[in-house]
Amino acid sequence: MSLVLVLFVALGVGFMVAANSSKFNRWALEKVSQSVPELQISGIDGSLADTLSFDFRFQTDGMLISMDAAQLKIKPACFWNLTLCIKNLHARQLDVFLQSSDTSSADPIELPELSTPLLLTLEALTLDRFRLAMDDTVIIDESEVSLSASWIDHHLTVRDFTATDEFCHWSIDAGIRFTRQYPIKGSLQCDTTLFPFSSLFSNVEGDLNSLSLDLTSQGALSGRLAATIAPIQPSLPLQFQFTLSQPFLLKTVQGMETDSTQIPSLKMKGEGNLDRIELQASTQVISEWVNDPVDVELAASTSMQSMNVTSLLLTTGSSSIASEGALDFADHIQWRGSSQINNLDFAAFQQAVTGHISGTVQHDVLVDGDALRVGANLVGVRGVLNQQPWQAQGELEWKNNQLSLQQLDIKQTDNTLLVNGHWSPEHSSDINARFDLNNLSYLLPDLTGQIDGNLTMKGTLQAPDVNGTLNGNGLVYDQAKIGLFRSTIKWKTHSQADNRFMVDVSNLGYGEALSANLQLDWSGRLKQHRLRLSAQDRDHNELELTCDGGFSSVNEQLQLENWQGRCQRLDLIAGSYLPDFKWSLSDAFNVKVAQAKNIQVDPFCLYQINQTQRSQLCTTTPIIWKDNQLADMQLQGRQLPLAWAQPWLPDNANLNGTAELKVIARAIVDQLEVEATLDSANSRLRLRQENKADLNIDFSSLRLDALYGDNTLGLNWKLESDITGSTRGQFDLNDERIDGRINFSGFQISPFTRLVLSNDSDQIQAEVNGDINIAGTIQAPAISGSITAKNGLVESLTLPLPIKNIELTANFNQNKARLKGGFNVADKSGQIHGDMSWENETWHSKMNISAETLAFKPQEDVTINLTPDITFEMEPGQLTLSGDIHVPKARIYLRTLPEQAVSASSDAELVGEGIDTNPRLNVSTQFKISLGDDVVFEGFGLKTMLTGKMEVRQKNNGLMRASGGIRLEKGEYQAYGQQLTISDGDLIFIDDIANPQLRLSAVRDKIEDNVVVGIRVTGRAQNPEITVYSIPDMPQQEKLHYLVTGRAPNADTDGSSSVAAEAALSLALQKNSGFTKKAGEAVGIENLQLTAGSTENRSEVGLSGYITPDLMVRYGVGMFEAVNTISLSYRIRRNLYFEVISGKSNAFDLLWSFDRE
Repeated sequence: MSLVLVLFVALGVGFMVAANSSKFNRWALEKVSQSVPELQISGIDGSLADTLSFDFRFQTDGMLISMDAAQLKIKPACFWNLTLCIKNLHARQLDVFLQSSDTSSADPIELPELSTPLLLTLEALTLDRFRLAMDDTVIIDESEVSLSASWIDHHLTVRDFTATDEFCHWSIDAGIRFTRQYPIKGSLQCDTTLFPFSSLFSNVEGDLNSLSLDLTSQGALSGRLAATIAPIQPSLPLQFQFTLSQPFLLKTVQGMETDSTQIPSLKMKGEGNLDRIELQASTQVISEWVNDPVDVELAASTSMQSMNVTSLLLTTGSSSIASEGALDFADHIQWRGSSQINNLDFAAFQQAVTGHISGTVQHDVLVDGDALRVGANLVGVRGVLNQQPWQAQGELEWKNNQLSLQQLDIKQTDNTLLVNGHWSPEHSSDINARFDLNNLSYLLPDLTGQIDGNLTMKGTLQAPDVNGTLNGNGLVYDQAKIGLFRSTIKWKTHSQADNRFMVDVSNLGYGEALSANLQLDWSGRLKQHRLRLSAQDRDHNELELTCDGGFSSVNEQLQLENWQGRCQRLDLIAGSYLPDFKWSLSDAFNVKVAQAKNIQVDPFCLYQINQTQRSQLCTTTPIIWKDNQLADMQLQGRQLPLAWAQPWLPDNANLNGTAELKVIARAIVDQLEVEATLDSANSRLRLRQENKADLNIDFSSLRLDALYGDNTLGLNWKLESDITGSTRGQFDLNDERIDGRINFSGFQISPFTRLVLSNDSDQIQAEVNGDINIAGTIQAPAISGSITAKNGLVESLTLPLPIKNIELTANFNQNKARLKGGFNVADKSGQIHGDMSWENETWHSKMNISAETLAFKPQEDVTINLTPDITFEMEPGQLTLSGDIHVPKARIYLRTLPEQAVSASSDAELVGEGIDTNPRLNVSTQFKISLGDDVVFEGFGLKTMLTGKMEVRQKNNGLMRASGGIRLEKGEYQAYGQQLTISDGDLIFIDDIANPQLRLSAVRDKIEDNVVVGIRVTGRAQNPEITVYSIPDMPQQEKLHYLVTGRAPNADTDGSSSVAAEAALSLALQKNSGFTKKAGEAVGIENLQLTAGSTENRSEVGLSGYITPDLMVRYGVGMFEAVNTISLSYRIRRNLYFEVISGKSNAFDLLWSFDRE
């Protein structure tokens, strides 16, 4: 025991001495290197106890291990515990290169048992770089590697392993036991910034004969992978299963737009070995490119050199694509396969397109270095597009940067397309396309018409040789339309070749606003050619432009991006004006185009001779467009006719005179700035009035300044005239924000009287002044300020008492306005007041008019005095009128009913009735009307005083209804040629205002025998019942005789018999008056009537009617004598007539009628 202890102490002391001796360490390592030929140790310096530096290289067949700039330091004191403690091992680089063996064994690898007699601890291993390569291919390349480890007996433990590569920052903790199958257990984690992961974490457990991995991923692609692998088996058998734990969202950027693709679920499993793995996968894809989710099923087998796709099935709705093929990636990447398309619905990709496709597509792809070849063969591809069958066949191939098309034939009912040849963006092309599209609506439902043509292209894109024609007929898309067009192109880039490009378009239009013809003809050689442009519209506006020019050349090489020419003709004809305005070019001007994007147009002038004036419109500086910028362009006009504004004026208005114009414009990319000034000192606005003299408004000053830039439009204007006074304004519009001010003073109303009132003696006077500020938005303007009208006067034949001293003021405050004013009528006052509010599209106004008196004379024999108190209330689509109207005095003398008072008969048909079920304005009314004690009505044989009250109401343009009653007092009624006294009379309104209930009794005065005879009228006004009554009662014939003659029947004279007959006939004719009137209207005679009466002491039946509004004809036939009469009555002017009568005697009369109280 003592000897062992002595030996142990001696060894310990020896080891410590050796560890601290640099010479011994160098000698020992050199001896080891010499004794092991595969091992080379060099650059030895220092000691193990301090720090031993060296370079290490170990090489055998199939393996090379090298360590550069290694530094090793141990703790010698640990030897007393039978432990080898390595404090630190650092190397700048550690490389492990392996070569695969040419021989393989089918037997599993036999693992030796490994153990250490001493406890081995490694506190820190750090490597600046670590590389592991197989067959000269780097498999692992890590930097900043660090770990700590311990090895006791058979068990090795690795702790705190970290490393970094281009994919991950790794963290590993693991333990392995070098017995049997080498059991192993540990965990690893990868933190990464590479899409679609943020981290990967896996638990590893098992042994090298069956090792299990449980891996989870976090990030955009989150899922779980469970795998089992046998590393020591010769074929490396494995199996795995992957499941997505949350939907995977993939976003791709296309230009300015972002497309999203979502995979809500994914399941994948595989089983096999290094020779071949069988794969199965199923997933679902949701993409913005496809309206419905796409289900994907995959079955394939793969090896290190190829993949065989047994089935790849894509299904969406009732559509599917089934593919199969083989992918080889041993020496190059090559794919050969085919796809069977089954009822693929176009609406799945674009809902506006209806139809589907079915058929077989054979495809192959080859990638060999930088070379790419893609081929496709369409075999029986057919389907339906926009409810029309179609089919396609042919071969397509992309190879060597060239697209080849062989007999690509697409047909759809009346539409065909045939393409043959090859096309290349870099090399020479030779391709021909023939198309006959006889029904474009089959392709695009919103497009109608026909297109046909033939196009051939040869040569390169830089020097193409193009020939072809393109024709169209009846093209309509939305509101755009082309009636007919023909085009021809013959183009060669050879400098001496004759080229031509011709386009002829007829009926080019958009909606109803435009319809024009256009002709473009480009002919000649590239260095010298002529361009003609001609356009005409349906309003006879025309444009003619002719320029000669050519493309420049450098060293006999044409520069197609550089062109210069000289334009010698530019004519503009404004045929929509009368007379036509024709503008012509004063002198030729030059045009230059450089680099196909920079344009310069030299200054030019257009002139127009109009009567004695010469108008001129010139660009005073060159128009230069360079680098997407328009340099300052100045436009100046002199003596420009203001009649240009005619299309924007009302039909009854003309603007004459001339103006000076100055415009400065500039643009940077899409930002346009314009400054403009229009100034005139001799303009006249003429307003035409039917059957009246024109109204001329002369403006002593008319100026408009406009500024546009940064999406803001600014306007300033000034108008001065003796009639309209002075008007100044400023207005700024930015997007939808507005800011402006309008000021006007001295605006006279009187010159505009004829536009409102018809009679020459009528007049309206007032002076209007205002100062208004506008802010807010176009939809919701905020207005502040005021408008006043003073010294107002209204005189009219319909107003016997003029309205004087009219004073009105409207005050505006944001979105509200208040109106207040007054007036005088016959030294009595009236008031006007109201309010209005508006916000966005909703507005509301309410106004009240009241007066102590108003006089109204709608026609010559009607005068009504009113005391109104009326309220007008209005909002979008609704007008409501209400109030009280008192009529203290009225004189109504009617010879005929006014036109608006004649109601339609019960059997009349109103053409178009019921068509306008949604009128623009719904009107509702509710008035209380009261009649005073001085209302007189006289007409149609009735003369009476009227009193009473009634309420009139109407709702939403419905039937005018009334309630109340009107009483007839102190009245007389003429019937059957006799004057009757009204004993009792009422008009009772209970619903329809045009059909009141009648209750009227009238008796004959001065009847002998104390007999009372009269008539009674009852029933509705539109269908009254008239009866003759008597006291005492007697036969109808005797009642009628008493009523007409005032005597008993046995006291008749010859004359009284005639009068009785007239009365009976009059009663009969009255009952048939409606039929007589309709018969007259059928032959063009108004108010045709049959009457019975006396003339020249005899009785006759008369037929009368109006041939014109002023000419009446009457024809009479004697009842008891064979004597006929004819009379003509013509109205010369109001109340003045002449009359011609021819009958038993002839007469000519000049009649003047008047009434007095």
